[in-house]
Amino acid sequence: MSRSVTITKGYSSQVKTNSGRSFYIEGYSHVPNSDMRTNRTPKGIKRVLSPEIDIFTALPASVYGNDRAKSFLNEMRTCLLNWDKDELRGITLPKLRVTEFTDVTIVIEWIFNYFRLYFSFDQKEGDFYGEVMSDVENGKFHNEFRRMETAEYPSIAEAEVAYAVMMAEGGE
Repeated sequence: MSRSVTITKGYSSQVKTNSGRSFYIEGYSHVPNSDMRTNRTPKGIKRVLSPEIDIFTALPASVYGNDRAKSFLNEMRTCLLNWDKDELRGITLPKLRVTEFTDVTIVIEWIFNYFRLYFSFDQKEGDFYGEVMSDVENGKFHNEFRRMETAEYPSIAEAEVAYAVMMAEGGE
């Protein structure tokens, strides 16, 4: 079997075999029949978040055992990876934290100075997300939550990441 290697953008390489199959490699990963012409990174090729915006490092591996939590967290990761790097320059985002972990429930919180976002994945009650805000100066407290369906994960993740980035930049 002969192979030709073509270097493409980033650290990935396209490898074509004489049988016409092609795959992409990065490090020791390879992805059969992927297409680098799309905007999406082929599965198997990992893009890395900078430490300032990698909000996932404090999460225990056991969180990813819950398929719905894993799916939602992957949507959040995709949002951060697709964000314009120049817009994120100089921003440090707090890490996600698990505040409740049982056989049926996982609650993940994203805690900032004056507000927190939370995401709840419960096998009995369903999935919810919300925010808790406190305005100590004016003595105001606000808690809002909504049900979250699996089909909404991408749009909710995008909205919550955008909100968190805006607030981290000092927005209102």
